[in-house]
Amino acid sequence: MTARVTKTPRGLAGFCVLVLASALFLASGISAAFAAETTPTAVQELQRGPLLAFSCTDCHASLAAATTKAALLGIKFSHASHMTYDCTACHSRFPHTPSGTVKPTKASCLNCHGLRHGPQGVIAGGDCSKCHDKPRAQLIPKDHLAADYNGKGHVEPSNTSLRTSCAACHTKDQCDTCHLAKNVTWKPVVEFSYDAGNGCLSCHKTDLPRLAAPVTASMLDSSAHRTTLCGQCHPDFRYDDKAGATVLWKVNAGLACGSADCHPKEQAAWAASVHGTAILTRTNMTAATCGGCHSGHDIERLKTDAAKLRLRLSGQKMCVGACHTHEAAYVSYSDWWHGAAYKAGAADAPACWTCHGAHDTTALKDPKSMTSSEKLPSTCGQAGCHTGSGEKFAESGRTLVHGRNAVNAANPIVSLISGFTGGGK
Repeated sequence: MTARVTKTPRGLAGFCVLVLASALFLASGISAAFAAETTPTAVQELQRGPLLAFSCTDCHASLAAATTKAALLGIKFSHASHMTYDCTACHSRFPHTPSGTVKPTKASCLNCHGLRHGPQGVIAGGDCSKCHDKPRAQLIPKDHLAADYNGKGHVEPSNTSLRTSCAACHTKDQCDTCHLAKNVTWKPVVEFSYDAGNGCLSCHKTDLPRLAAPVTASMLDSSAHRTTLCGQCHPDFRYDDKAGATVLWKVNAGLACGSADCHPKEQAAWAASVHGTAILTRTNMTAATCGGCHSGHDIERLKTDAAKLRLRLSGQKMCVGACHTHEAAYVSYSDWWHGAAYKAGAADAPACWTCHGAHDTTALKDPKSMTSSEKLPSTCGQAGCHTGSGEKFAESGRTLVHGRNAVNAANPIVSLISGFTGGGK
């Protein structure tokens, strides 16, 4: 029996080929159009990438000589005087967009202008005439021209933006002079001083000379100080002539932790301690402050057990890092049950402040010291340690906590073993 062969009609085969070819052609057209739309232009590439000086020099042969829109508006501005700073200090993004050039805001200018930059003094003049050719009267904001703004019209804006807008142009003396003439009694609800918020990051997010390390927004956002503004911890960097607590900005930054809104209880304990007494009596200005031990920009939130453990094991950083007098004490903290276990990362081993106190630490010779003969038994017997221990127990181990190395060196048997093994530990 002959098998029957089924044939596809030529018309149907040709139609299928035609449909397939049309589909491929259409797909290639769409792909080409999509590629054309998604391929970024040179400007789009610059907008996506980091803003660097050489990103601009392809079009501006000399940034120092470039004519800016600001110059046309009567603003005295030159890139030349700003070239020592990173471009992102003024421009948070590439400034040229299809809708026009994005200019830095007045607030970004005030990050530097008028700022008393600690020991450097005023780093850039804040007087209007330093930058504007126009008379001050012509620089009045448009909202000030509204009816009754000099009357009650400015009350509500001043309550909401006194430190962020009003204090940028006005001094308290100017306000008082006008209020006196109008027989108005006024007292600001907050300190009358311009507040740049975290504008310091415009420069300090980069690795500037003499800066210990860059301070990034992400570092602050993940820290315990994520809602704290720069000026709250750095009172020396401000827009008025008020003197700091001391002449050392690092010390003043450490003292700022004890403000009423932050850590007054810890500040009071520190003030009575050996560290606080040394600072406050000006006998040793290198003594520890809050910031000296805890740092500040990257201080962790103690929301997890891991974070709490890292704080507990940070004894070398806190007690030795900037305090060289404690280095020998930390090295000798090496007995099996305390120091060696602590350095190995044991969560239940005592940190430096477990035995010596934290904010209220006292001098070793002070009878109130936690390691004095009178206090040591209770220190050893505190919760989590040697509960119920007495004076005899405390005295028997006193010399070993920091003296194990010396005891080993004086032991002839350990010395003999050490000669064979090169250890003796």
